[in-house]
Amino acid sequence: MTNKIIMVRGDTQNIDVLITNEDGTNHLVTDKETCLFTVKKSYADERILIEKDVKSNGTVNTFKLDPIDTSSMDFGGYCYDVQLTLENGDVYTVVPCDEFILSPEVTWQ
Repeated sequence: MTNKIIMVRGDTQNIDVLITNEDGTNHLVTDKETCLFTVKKSYADERILIEKDVKSNGTVNTFKLDPIDTSSMDFGGYCYDVQLTLENGDVYTVVPCDEFILSPEVTWQ
């Protein structure tokens, strides 16, 4: 299963993150947990290009990419993952490394 993200560079993008508990129920990120969306040029690269907190609004986990987050990045392929750290310190990669693709825009300012 792929979780590839394709978006237009410099746009606003709201992205939902589905986290499933071991019993199959939906896990909503709490204030005592940390859930990070991270983008790098490659998985081996140490430099983080984008890092966003995933938050729950009570029904869904989501994060927002603002235009400034991608506007200075080159078009093309990157990689990302989403990692959840529970209150007790357990760490889970809830979205394994996958493609993050920035498409060109025609209209930009």
